[in-house]
Amino acid sequence: MYLLTLFHSFLTTLKGFTILLIIFISIGIGFGTTSLQQLNQGSRQFVDTTMLSLLIHWDNHKFFAYTSDRLQQRLTPGQLQQMKWVFNQLGHLLNYQGAIGGIFHSPTTWWQVGARYKIQANFEGGKFIALITLIKQDGHWAIAQFNYRCNFYPIEKKVGSLILV
Repeated sequence: MYLLTLFHSFLTTLKGFTILLIIFISIGIGFGTTSLQQLNQGSRQFVDTTMLSLLIHWDNHKFFAYTSDRLQQRLTPGQLQQMKWVFNQLGHLLNYQGAIGGIFHSPTTWWQVGARYKIQANFEGGKFIALITLIKQDGHWAIAQFNYRCNFYPIEKKVGSLILV
């Protein structure tokens, strides 16, 4: 009963209402920040795990399985063959520096969240850089865009990289 009286007194005075409003806003901000941090961590882990696996041994079918429905519809067999050719030319993975980037709100609807990361890797035959955009699809991260470029030239292992393969 005391709690009900206290709550009623907070709602009937401006000062009490303001205090309750600040408390609820703080809780909302704390929850939102925690959720965004978890999304960022999950998306970064998805990119690092997926890309490291693909960079060690490129497989078009495996890559295709990680892509969004929309990207699957847009990818042509020629584009997939070009990617396979690129990785054949690059050779063995020497090191992978990890994903750099984070989450963002969709430009069309702010309640949808996506993630964009830049990855870099060195291979025996050159350097690979990709910009990867992720979206949530059926509750899981999926690759929505995959833009890459590479420079073909022999490269040596860098001991200071995050992961030596």
